Amino acid sequence: MIPVQGYAGQTVAVLGLGRTGRAAAVALEAGGANPVVWDDSAVARQAAEDDGLELRDLTKTGAFEDVAALIVSPGIPHLYPKPNTHVAAAATESRRRGRHPLRDRLPRNYRSPRTHRRLRPNALRRHL
Repeated sequence: MIPVQGYAGQTVAVLGLGRTGRAAAVALEAGGANPVVWDDSAVARQAAEDDGLELRDLTKTGAFEDVAALIVSPGIPHLYPKPNTHVAAAATESRRRGRHPLRDRLPRNYRSPRTHRRLRPNALRRHL
């Protein structure tokens, strides 16, 4: 297991507790982060709790208040055909804090996936 660096001492939410989500939570914990996990399946939640992971119902108001990042398992469709309710709640909380949930995390030399050209800050805002 490779510990996830960069989130030591911070709370990180993990949505989806299949193999990938549970592995992400364990790697975050190994890197010093405090992972809080959620899955819609009661069986997956019980297995995570048995592994010693902290459960947090991400459907409740204020669930993302102290969360630094949301990790979404690859099996969860986060935007299509409609936005996942947990992802939408995290985005709303991020915007309430005055941050864009994706744009504020992009590298400085972000290149557009459509044109592969480097985007200036104003163009980046329009792109997202």
